[in-house]
Amino acid sequence: MTRRLARYYERAVAPRRAPSSRAGAGALLRLARLFRRLSEEVAILGARKIVAETTARQPSIEEALTFAYEFDFGAFDVRIAPTQIRSEIEASSGG
Repeated sequence: MTRRLARYYERAVAPRRAPSSRAGAGALLRLARLFRRLSEEVAILGARKIVAETTARQPSIEEALTFAYEFDFGAFDVRIAPTQIRSEIEASSGG
């Protein structure tokens, strides 16, 4: 995970410069972006755990669809986004 964050910082955070008359403002902005990215990584780990626990129970198709369409992990906008609408999935699975 540290390599991913270092690459993210090099590509996304470091090249951006905040327009400011104070030299430290740009560094604070980069630090804030890095902390935001870290918090997103932690949220993804939490969401991954919930998904693993749910799939380990081997839910029925209806339960899995309900879980997928209603899954929301707080303020971090971590969601499951099926590419089909519910009725299409149910029709193809025979449900």
